[in-house]
Amino acid sequence: MYGTRLTLGLLRHRLAEHGLEASARLFPIDRDARFRVGNFDVEAFPVCHSIPDAVGYVLRSPEGIFVHTGDFKIDPYPLDGVPTGIERLRRSPRKGSPRLFSDSTNVEREGVTLPEKFVGEALAEIFGQATGRVVVGMSLSNLLRIQEAIKAAGLCGRRVSLCGKSMVRNVATAIDLGYLALPSPDILIPVEDAVSLPDRAVAVLTTGSQGEPRSALALMALGEHKHLKVRPGDTVVLSSKFIPGNERAIAGLINRFFLAGRMFSMRRYRRSTCPDTQASRSSGR
Repeated sequence: MYGTRLTLGLLRHRLAEHGLEASARLFPIDRDARFRVGNFDVEAFPVCHSIPDAVGYVLRSPEGIFVHTGDFKIDPYPLDGVPTGIERLRRSPRKGSPRLFSDSTNVEREGVTLPEKFVGEALAEIFGQATGRVVVGMSLSNLLRIQEAIKAAGLCGRRVSLCGKSMVRNVATAIDLGYLALPSPDILIPVEDAVSLPDRAVAVLTTGSQGEPRSALALMALGEHKHLKVRPGDTVVLSSKFIPGNERAIAGLINRFFLAGRMFSMRRYRRSTCPDTQASRSSGR
């Protein structure tokens, strides 16, 4: 298996869970690596995505040239400083009729994807304005957004609890490999310790933004989470777009928050600058 350092770092945990770590052959590559696998001459190029260290591939073979982008976006201000390799693709040879295999969520929607940094700014505004706890549901692989959320929480004087085994593990791996930096060494606290702090001093980052049925966010909505119960004064943020196919599950999650014994007002937050972050604020009724 060939992959960038972060990809393989996350993969090792999965392999270990299934007892395959010892038998797997892992080859770390740079984001501009070139190597050979069988009849394929493979060249990697960087792409922007929600997870750092993402790449696409140009594959050359006797059957022709194939370009596989992976999931990507065009971000003029990438948080890791590495833009999608558009210039590299422009230099791809036209000879041999290259085939393009491309994947990008919501690609059928017209318009421009706003830079990821705007999401961090919107989260900082939410953390600063909220008078109680803030619970943010997000993808556990979106380490760049997790980084921005932790930074924003620190600027607003909040400690951060990571909720969900996979999120805790992914963040720890990213920190160990140098892909995620903490604004202070004590900003992360165990989720069970969050209940002992003033609400205004707590931010919770959790899995479940796509309505996954047994995720930490879903358990909070059902009142079944072991440590955290959503209560009046809390702000719940879904920091993600609806991935096509998940609309019903996400709507069900939002409905469960409405039916949790108190009323939440759902609204799009800073639509002009942050189209994929939405917040619900408890009215206390």
